Amino acid sequence: MLAKAAGVLGFFISVATFILTRWERRARLSFGLDQDSVVVEKEIESLDDDDELYEIVKLRVSNVGPLPLVLDFRTLEIAANEKTMSVWYEGGVERDSREVLLKPNETFFLQIHQESFIESLKLTSTDLPYNEYIEKMHELTIQIETTDGKKFVDKTIRYWEATSEFRRK
Repeated sequence: MLAKAAGVLGFFISVATFILTRWERRARLSFGLDQDSVVVEKEIESLDDDDELYEIVKLRVSNVGPLPLVLDFRTLEIAANEKTMSVWYEGGVERDSREVLLKPNETFFLQIHQESFIESLKLTSTDLPYNEYIEKMHELTIQIETTDGKKFVDKTIRYWEATSEFRRK
C-alpha cells in the first residue's frame, strides 16, 4: 500500500517538474515606453539657432526569455481608447527593420514621434474638468508577433495625460 502511494506521488512530482521546466523555458518579451527629446540639426555649421527639438516616445522591446525570437515589426501595434496605432505604418520605424532577431537578454529600441503617437491614439481629453483631467490615465496595450505567429501582449503600461508620463500598473 505504501509502495503504491509512493509510486503515484512520484508520478505526480515528475509531471509537475516537467510542467515547471516548460514554463520556465517559454519565450517572453518585456515592453517599455519612455518620453524623450531628440535634437535634429538643420545645418552642421549652426550651433543652436537652427536646431529643432522633437519630442519622441521611445519604445523598448526586450527579450527576457531563454530563447531567441525573430520579431515581425509589421505586426507591432499600440492600442488605447479603442484606437489602434500600427507603429510600422504610422510611427517612426525605419523601413529596413521589418524583422529583427532578438537574442536572449537583448533589447531593441524604436522612436515614435510623440505628436503622431498622441493623435493616433486620441490621448487628449479637453472636455474633462481639471480634477478629472489631472487623474486621467490611459490604459495602453502593446502587441507584436514573431515570424512564426506567436503573439506577445502587454497591458501593464498606462499613459498619464497631465504630465505626459508612462507608468506601470
